[in-house]
Amino acid sequence: MHCGKAIGDICKKNKECASKKCLDYSGYSNCGTVGGPSDSDGSLHFIYLFAFFIAVQIIIFFYYYIILIIKYRNNLYIIYLILVFTIFFLYNLYIFMNLN
Repeated sequence: MHCGKAIGDICKKNKECASKKCLDYSGYSNCGTVGGPSDSDGSLHFIYLFAFFIAVQIIIFFYYYIILIIKYRNNLYIIYLILVFTIFFLYNLYIFMNLN
């Protein structure tokens, strides 16, 4: 850690800033940073987790769908079960969209 001005403070040379980066924006110089972690890094992991969750639900849905077709052949039970899976999927999608 370096002693110096905080990010956003007016500067003229790199050594004045705690980050050692004096950046020039259209004739106005202030202390800043170059690189470092992004604010959106955490949200990218959340999107990957959600995509994985959806993929697992789809795989489970088709697995049980195929088993039920083989077992019950044209039974109303299959239609009800597919309806329940669809409602469950749409509910999870609704909850996810309201979190953001």
